[in-house]
Amino acid sequence: MNYDFNQDIEEIIEKLKGDNISFEGKTILVTGGAGFLGSWVCDVLVKQNAYCICLDNLTSGQPKNIIHLMKKSNFRFINHDIS
Repeated sequence: MNYDFNQDIEEIIEKLKGDNISFEGKTILVTGGAGFLGSWVCDVLVKQNAYCICLDNLTSGQPKNIIHLMKKSNFRFINHDIS
């Protein structure tokens, strides 16, 4: 069963807007960005027009979590271990 996360992402963005929180135009580094939670953060940032740099060594993160973001001009993935 496939779940469409887009509605959940949109709800998060609307909540942020309601709280006057915007990341538009900002550059943000997300460590562990290919993980379950990190990929959600990346989704929100990209949809809010932030430049999102996703850093992950893919030890537990999955490329499938961010593959849909790879062609976005405001998203960059870096495969790197910072430990």
